[in-house]
Amino acid sequence: MSGRPAVSKRHVLSALLLLPLIIAWIACARQRPVCVDDNGDAGRGIALEGVFITRSFINKAGREYPTVREWYFRTGDAEYFVRLDRSRVKAERLRQIAGKRVRVRAVKAFGLWDTDDPNVQSRVGGYLKIEEILEEGG
Repeated sequence: MSGRPAVSKRHVLSALLLLPLIIAWIACARQRPVCVDDNGDAGRGIALEGVFITRSFINKAGREYPTVREWYFRTGDAEYFVRLDRSRVKAERLRQIAGKRVRVRAVKAFGLWDTDDPNVQSRVGGYLKIEEILEEGG
């Protein structure tokens, strides 16, 4: 015996297989949390500039409910429904900045607007989940 501990090929192989997994785990742990939309796409969201506005709720039959207000985000070329129950920014904050030009980080998603239950009637389409307000304008 030479006094050195014996290292089996199995231990070396196990260590070599685990090393990439450990490195990947460390790299992922250091990144900022990602946003995952309803399509399963992961990302940090997109930056959009525009204003928050409210509109009366209109049901699928076309009946307007003036006392029920919904939030939309209007950019230069589009207007997006804001699904507040999925957003990190809540209605109280949106009321403070309504009508002011802002820059937001948001995730575009597609799906049900009014519920998460596919057995319940709901409007369907694209919407935004607001992750954070990046800048406030005047």
